[in-house]
Amino acid sequence: MKVNLTFVDPDVVEMKNVFRQNFGEAEVGGHKAELLALRYAAAWGQSIQVHTARFAREMLQLEYGDLGVLIGCVDNAAARRSIADVIDQETRLRGGEGLPRIWWLDCGNGADTGQVLFGAARNVRQLQFAFPYFSDQGFCVNLPAPDLQHPDLLETQPEENLAQPSQGNVSCAEQLLIGDQSPSINVTVANIAATYLWRLFADPKGLTTFATYCNLNVLSTRSRYITPEAVAHAVGQRVKLFKVHASRK
Repeated sequence: MKVNLTFVDPDVVEMKNVFRQNFGEAEVGGHKAELLALRYAAAWGQSIQVHTARFAREMLQLEYGDLGVLIGCVDNAAARRSIADVIDQETRLRGGEGLPRIWWLDCGNGADTGQVLFGAARNVRQLQFAFPYFSDQGFCVNLPAPDLQHPDLLETQPEENLAQPSQGNVSCAEQLLIGDQSPSINVTVANIAATYLWRLFADPKGLTTFATYCNLNVLSTRSRYITPEAVAHAVGQRVKLFKVHASRK
């Protein structure tokens, strides 16, 4: 299987990132995407494309038959809306038909809680054919996109505007330094997201969940499993939506 990787991030390394994100002092002022691409390309022996600008549709280059996974590690609604817009554009190009070519893996966290969400359908109608064969094995070809599971992901939250206007939003690194964020919540969410990718592309058992939540206050993790019942519940629908289609011969 051929894999193409692209890192997208307009941010540069600041001193606060040295404590939070394992950058070195010598890297301060450099673009995060470029520095990380150099680091991981050397470790994995994998060429990595880099964009030091805000994410845009033209950065995603898919050939016929390709599958794309957009991994969002962002802390604001505007960035998530840009990912959602790209999925919408791809859906319109397909005329709203066929299997998804672009999937969205979203990683988010608060002070000591976090979630990883995976899916592609941005409305309930697109989920009507998610379970073409209704069986105990739960064969599934589509899942609700992160913002369909949690519409508030695309709504600007009060905490995004906590900082003074001249400073912009309070970043994760700043929250850690002032004691407002657990020092291990980001790595916990990252490990869960990495497990999703492993199960999606490499694990023979395949992906079995589409949403995972963690809470470091009580050291708990819970997931939503890929079943018609769980998908219907996640989007506020009755499971009959899937059973009707599955009963067709």
